[in-house]
Amino acid sequence: MLITYQDVIFNNDDSIYAAPVKISFLKDHFFITFCSDAFFDELSNDNSNVIIDNSETAYLNTPRFNSFLRDFIILCFEYGATDLEFDDLEYENISEQGILFGNEIVYYEDIYDLLPEEHKYKPFKEIQVELDDTNYKIYMENKK
Repeated sequence: MLITYQDVIFNNDDSIYAAPVKISFLKDHFFITFCSDAFFDELSNDNSNVIIDNSETAYLNTPRFNSFLRDFIILCFEYGATDLEFDDLEYENISEQGILFGNEIVYYEDIYDLLPEEHKYKPFKEIQVELDDTNYKIYMENKK
């Protein structure tokens, strides 16, 4: 769900906070907020000591989000971003490259061929963003 600064200021509709991931655009930066743990392989509840295995749902959601985040960052650099900084990563399994699934970052293209047909997003191969020769790749190489 995409939220602009004006949406937050002028919209009193509480439903804007019900999305699993919210991206808020401000003047010179944006925030990504997780409002759901649907991307994590374990679900926990503050009111209970029970941990629920969510790995099947996370297997479908997390790689798609990781590919989206990577491609979103690449496009931000193609449209003028000059720096990238992540702060306040409130979960230990979230990094600048995405959400860890197990102990690694898994992208949608890594699992696409393994998915049953009903879970494949058909136009995926047409919309992939290539990292080669992008401003983001140059930024990452210079950052080393």
